[in-house]
Amino acid sequence: YINREPSGVGIEAALGKVATDYVAPANRETLRAAIGHVFATGLPPDHEIEARSPHELGAWYAVRLAPIWQDGVVGQVLLISENITNRKQAEEQLAYLAAVLTNIPDAVISTDSTQHIRSWNPQAEKMYGWSIDEVIGRHLDEVCQSRFFATKPAATWAELIDLGIWRGEIEQQRKDGQTLYVQGNASVLYNRHGDPTGCVVVNSDITERKQAERALAASNARFHALFATMLPGVVYQDAEGHITLANPAAEQILGLSLAEMEGLTSFDPRWRAVR
Repeated sequence: YINREPSGVGIEAALGKVATDYVAPANRETLRAAIGHVFATGLPPDHEIEARSPHELGAWYAVRLAPIWQDGVVGQVLLISENITNRKQAEEQLAYLAAVLTNIPDAVISTDSTQHIRSWNPQAEKMYGWSIDEVIGRHLDEVCQSRFFATKPAATWAELIDLGIWRGEIEQQRKDGQTLYVQGNASVLYNRHGDPTGCVVVNSDITERKQAERALAASNARFHALFATMLPGVVYQDAEGHITLANPAAEQILGLSLAEMEGLTSFDPRWRAVR
């Protein structure tokens, strides 16, 4: 007996067929074993069986089984199927998003509307040294100890809520107290009514870059201090021989300002005018 035709198969064609023919080959042994269990024990499986349809591309069904008793024994098994394709697609999408969050090279953090942490991906654990169990429910600034270069935390949050997005560099701390420099990218999360419910933050670790920039700036400062106080006159020329830089001693020795020397070469005839 069938109360309605299986998708893609007419009722007349389905009658008398084996029930396992209507699930994909990969699921047939599971369904066959479940039916045998009901016949042997009189008890339905304690879980539904999920199976793909061999007749509908991408379709999934949940199958529940129940015994039909005849003269004290299980004479037949009732199969109740429900199309769960939408549910399976949603589960697959969630699994895909979870895999993305697990493997993305940046820290991805979500908070509620009061900035208390709701999610914390594996890269966030690695970057900050805090496990997810240690941070869930705690305030974001309490965990990360954020210091904004251009604004205060309250002003940054107000800007985020007002504009919907915020980007900038932040100084933060790891669990062990080490300083982190991150490029922060935050977006507001909204409910279906358009009300803000929190935010998602994607932070990239730029500590090495910032340290290199600071080391370069310090090196340049030392160079310029030495260059400006040297007693010998020093003139820099580019690959084509044009003057690009001269220290104060060179300006005094040559009697020309850097602005007057820039662009000249060692063979420029105008040097004859130099005292």
